[in-house]
Amino acid sequence: MVAVIAMPSVGVAIAVLIDDSIQLFYLYYRKLMMERSKIIAILTGAISVILAIASYS
Repeated sequence: MVAVIAMPSVGVAIAVLIDDSIQLFYLYYRKLMMERSKIIAILTGAISVILAIASYS
């Protein structure tokens, strides 16, 4: 009887853990994408500056 009561709570606990890890991964992934887009923006800015300097000289 105790096992029958315990099993659903274990399932809920596992589901909550999985949900938390998915949310954490999603947040980390979004942060990574933002960082990557920032890096890409900086790189494209640097390349355009280099091209502008090269075209002036």
